[in-house]
Amino acid sequence: MTSWLKGAAPAALLALAGAAAAAPLVPLPTREFNAAALRAESQLRVQAGQPLRVEFHRAQGFRSAGGTIIVSLLAWPEGGAARCVLALEQGGAPQLIDALAEDQGQPWSCDGEPALAAADVDGDGAEDLLVLYPYRPPSNERFMLPLLLRQQAAHGGFALDAERTRWLRQGARLPADLKQMRQTLRDYPR
Repeated sequence: MTSWLKGAAPAALLALAGAAAAAPLVPLPTREFNAAALRAESQLRVQAGQPLRVEFHRAQGFRSAGGTIIVSLLAWPEGGAARCVLALEQGGAPQLIDALAEDQGQPWSCDGEPALAAADVDGDGAEDLLVLYPYRPPSNERFMLPLLLRQQAAHGGFALDAERTRWLRQGARLPADLKQMRQTLRDYPR
């Protein structure tokens, strides 16, 4: 994790409660979204340990069938590029995932709201979380940065699938939309 997001649990170990077989995501009512977003912002500010400008992606607040609350935020550390952060919460404790995951050293800037979907990508019968964040490198050519969180039966929730995420981010595999992301994941070597 970057120094401004210090103290966040390692992304590969993040686990949040959810059902073994989740249904599609349900949009959060405004009141629930606001409360969850404020909890996520508070935790983000504490972990960053420096001034941040924070905005919420209001159209990107959901609840999974297992009860996990999902909220997307945009954070600018002082003097830094905008970063997309995904907050996953169960029982009032948000866990934060920096969308850059293992690409922390890249000079990319988050450029808008993500696309999110639930789909079973590994054939285990559980709905996983597919996320595509729009990012912009210094060359100013916008691209979509994939992030995959798989539902983990052992943990009862979502965890970052670092291997598949890394695999999706390789050159020609970089998806342009969620449909392409699903199709590309079918080719993942098992």
